[in-house]
Amino acid sequence: NLHGCTYLTTVDASSAVKFQPNTFYGCEHLKSIDLPGEGSGRTVMLSTGMFYGCEALDTIDLSCVDFNGSLFDTAANTFYGCSSLTVIDLPTATKIPSGAFRDCISITSVSAPLVKDIGCDAFNGCIGLTTVDVPNAVTVYDRAFKGCSSFSVLNPSTGMSPFLRIADIRDDAFYDYAPYIPYSDMNSNLSKVTITNTNLSGSKGVD
Repeated sequence: NLHGCTYLTTVDASSAVKFQPNTFYGCEHLKSIDLPGEGSGRTVMLSTGMFYGCEALDTIDLSCVDFNGSLFDTAANTFYGCSSLTVIDLPTATKIPSGAFRDCISITSVSAPLVKDIGCDAFNGCIGLTTVDVPNAVTVYDRAFKGCSSFSVLNPSTGMSPFLRIADIRDDAFYDYAPYIPYSDMNSNLSKVTITNTNLSGSKGVD
């Protein structure tokens, strides 16, 4: 465990497949890590809190990763506060756990074509996030995209919002994001809502 190695800048983990929780927690100068990439035949399991607070991290290949960590566990937080990450490409991930990319303020786009669940607070505070490409049949949990007020293109492969046909929307999942979410406090000009095969839960309701 390299927790708190504040002068660590690069890591070669090209043979690794599994990591302990909080492996690089607080390694604030860690800039790049080499993980097994596409063609390696491996799936790398990222642990809870693995890169928490790695503010300089801007180079990481996520093409063969999936996540440990609960959809609800507030300690998941794999990349919490990694403020230098800009593009997230998760071609093999099946879930994005709680707080995985919370407060990653420089992320502009996310692609996760196989993901089925996006956990609580997964992208909470990602104020620069503009493009998200996920399947239509995805469950978005509490506050997953709270504060993501910069969305401009959702699901660019179809030019439509995947969140119009998602499986389930939980409490405040898109709080502060008005254009597509009917119960957003900001959507004061809403005149019509059509819901098909979608469950809405929480206290805000739909008129």
